Amino acid sequence: MSYVESCLNVLEAGKKIYLDFISPIHCQICNSQCGDNQIIFRLCNQCFYSLDYSPDKEHLLNSLYSKKKGDDSALSSISSYVELTSESNVELLIYALKYDYCSRIGFDFGKILAKMIANDSTYSTIDLIVPVPLHAARIRERTYNQSLYIAKGIQEIIHKRIENTCLQRIMYSGSQTLLNVSERSSNMSDTIFKVNNKDRIHHASILLVDD
Repeated sequence: MSYVESCLNVLEAGKKIYLDFISPIHCQICNSQCGDNQIIFRLCNQCFYSLDYSPDKEHLLNSLYSKKKGDDSALSSISSYVELTSESNVELLIYALKYDYCSRIGFDFGKILAKMIANDSTYSTIDLIVPVPLHAARIRERTYNQSLYIAKGIQEIIHKRIENTCLQRIMYSGSQTLLNVSERSSNMSDTIFKVNNKDRIHHASILLVDD
């Protein structure tokens, strides 16, 4: 390591110590100070390991198809890392991801999801990653699409192309954060998406990413 590199490393370490002192990162759930080795940004590792894991992919897929008509979906598999339940506090993390400009939370969760599916043969044929888009008005409110950052985290691990132009949200459906399953289904009953650039996804195996 050169002298310049050593000096830069010392400066970077000093910067981190200074920032940790004046503005330490606290856990979004328990408010304790996060350590240096946090797996998810703004989530202490104790809270991370206490998250409620989602049911397995077969359960998730069967649950979806039990609520849909046979021709309503072309999904071959579903995977999720965390289950949102009435007893969990994960909604505090979701709120920070969506409304508190913490896009890194989505990126970190994306990497974890990618590692979870990397050795699953069901996902071995993925050609590209498509994040579910927000309406343009919602982008102006939040400044970014949280699903895109989850997709970027996945891309870092599985190295597949992100296609961010083929799916467009054409209807502003309002926030669904406080809606139950039935209310969300009703809110999404109309056509709210449009497929663009169909030649870019023709015959592709797509990993659709949503939060």
